[in-house]
Amino acid sequence: MNGKDYTLLPTSGTRFETTRYLGGSITKSRKYTPTLYVPLHGDYHKGNHRARGKQQGQSPRSLRNQRRQMSEVNLTKLTCVEKLVTFTYAEIPSRIQIVKRQLNRVQKWFAYHHPKTCGWWTLEDQWRRSLRSDQPDICWHLHFLLYNLDWVCQQKLRDYWDYTTGSEVKQIVQVEDVKSPKDINNYLSKYLSKGEHSKAFMNGENGRTWGKMNRSELKKLITPVKTIIAVPSANTSALSDINSACSQAPNNEEYIFVPTKKVVEDIHQKYKQLVIKYISADMRFRGKKYEKKNNYDRYRKENGFCKVTGEIFYKTTYLKLRDHTQYAYMQNSTHQKVIQFLLDSHKEPNPDSIHTKINQRAKAYDRNNTNI
Repeated sequence: MNGKDYTLLPTSGTRFETTRYLGGSITKSRKYTPTLYVPLHGDYHKGNHRARGKQQGQSPRSLRNQRRQMSEVNLTKLTCVEKLVTFTYAEIPSRIQIVKRQLNRVQKWFAYHHPKTCGWWTLEDQWRRSLRSDQPDICWHLHFLLYNLDWVCQQKLRDYWDYTTGSEVKQIVQVEDVKSPKDINNYLSKYLSKGEHSKAFMNGENGRTWGKMNRSELKKLITPVKTIIAVPSANTSALSDINSACSQAPNNEEYIFVPTKKVVEDIHQKYKQLVIKYISADMRFRGKKYEKKNNYDRYRKENGFCKVTGEIFYKTTYLKLRDHTQYAYMQNSTHQKVIQFLLDSHKEPNPDSIHTKINQRAKAYDRNNTNI
């Protein structure tokens, strides 16, 4: 918690945490139990660990991570319309290391001439061009989605690109504004979701094919707000203790206290069920299919046995929701309505209600009969 002592947390036990991004279009939720912060000084953190594996081709997980991170940007903080920039090659480099080196030089050019500019980059495999006999197996393209770039001299950028690549032929450098909000997230991610790549690209070790540009400025455009639903700890039973403990929490955290741990688990389960229905309806609207079973743990249930051989028959069911972090493309207003709906459904019973009084009389009657 930003270097603070975890013993000052005003909650105890399991907590349910949802994170929404102001100005973005994604939310995430998880259920976890906070633990005391223990500084790690093992061999792993000294660099004595195995090196990372080499990335080969592209994976659906890489596409999901890019779309999720792009949806976290607070669009209300932007000072101008987003820019889409494309760099093409007249002569394709023979090695991916050359492409990455030229990519870094372009990022340094933007950092020098436009220090506030940030965004995302991706590498595209032009598989149709690579089918030609006079072209290499992989034909590269560079694409950028840039924020806070009010204006750029396209001729100056083209000259620098020609100088960086050492090309004697004028290469194409295209700069255009985003025409609609839908183009923001679909522009770069569509190149990862084409599924039409050459075999040399899918089998080659090309490293990362997308990433961030000017991370320090891009981090300023992300505004996460956490809503934490938990049970107050025993040390913060008084209202003044709860307020003082919450005041020590970061500004982007909101605490909602409930009476018992069971209420936290019920809210977590109902929230996930609502989000699954929301995602499924959205996917059906777009003509796609959503696999709900990925959100459930599978376990085998006995369904009888054979009297002759003694073989036990099992059937697979999906009844228990997983406690993994769940993402959903949801607006902030929709997320707040869902949280408020769940909290209203777990209100404490009214002490003046006739049903509450009947239950109290029944408990008192059972207690008196037990003593007799």
